[in-house]
Amino acid sequence: MKDRKKPRISVILPTRNRRELLEKTLKSIFDQRYPKTMFETIVVDDASNDETWKMLDEFKVEDKGYNLEVIRLKNNKGVSHARNAGIKRSNGEIIATIDDDCVADKNWLKTIDAIYSKDESLKSVGVRLVNSNPNSLCSRFVYRFHILGINTGFKPVNSLDELKKNLYLPIKDCFVHGCMACHNSVKKEVFQKTGYFNENYPKVAGSEDIEYNLRFNRDYKMYYTTKTYIVHEYSQKFSRLIKQFFNYGRGSGEYRKTSTHSWGGKTVLCSVRNIMYCILGIASVEGKNQTEYLSLVIIGSVAQLSLLGGGHYQSIRTICKKTKR
Repeated sequence: MKDRKKPRISVILPTRNRRELLEKTLKSIFDQRYPKTMFETIVVDDASNDETWKMLDEFKVEDKGYNLEVIRLKNNKGVSHARNAGIKRSNGEIIATIDDDCVADKNWLKTIDAIYSKDESLKSVGVRLVNSNPNSLCSRFVYRFHILGINTGFKPVNSLDELKKNLYLPIKDCFVHGCMACHNSVKKEVFQKTGYFNENYPKVAGSEDIEYNLRFNRDYKMYYTTKTYIVHEYSQKFSRLIKQFFNYGRGSGEYRKTSTHSWGGKTVLCSVRNIMYCILGIASVEGKNQTEYLSLVIIGSVAQLSLLGGGHYQSIRTICKKTKR
């Protein structure tokens, strides 16, 4: 990287085999209404085997003062390792994380910098999440599921009405239970106390950012602002949703093995009752008519079964191996 003034913000962007989506993400970052000298962008290519590397080289050749660094991993080690590699290489005071299927609002970095500057006690600032595919039932289900995590941290609820209230994004700036890595930022100094993202997760597992939030929340609070946003490319395919929830389950299953935190015990998915609240709540909020409602119930039911299957994946594999013997 060229010798430049130390940046205020480091944007960390892990990627693997998503050239077209990644290009949109990078363009949104380089189109920020924020001084180029104030931020750096670190892309960590997790051993892509498409033409991602070629596209990144073109960005570096053009330069235009982007302050772009690319780390290319020789072996695919998963998103936690890739994200951590970027954080450890960074020079900024603030780590802003985004995924390669997201597009940032032009005021993203400017806004979070202003919030940190106004209140220096803040350790994390997340931003509003926007669904890029609002006409897709699959994307709408996942979107509401993610909002539930922002508002509750996936903790158990006492009633269907309580769950439904937590399926809407906050309408004003406030503290929340958690933000996903795709729309969050954390002061770099915090990682010295919380540790980094858990690299023990299987490469394909999800929920690594939720697990990090649980550690973060032991000592700090996450702040959420409505003043800027990240657009997330939620999948419109049912098969992709099932795979996604299975991987979420694998992540939560891994966490159960390594931690005594309630993530592996009492969560919104800890009982049949809470699972039904989740399915019926999202269906009632997103279903515009009876057909959509029933479709969302089916989508949600299969998604939750996939999540439970992923959570017990290792146990099932162990049993199968013993049976073969």
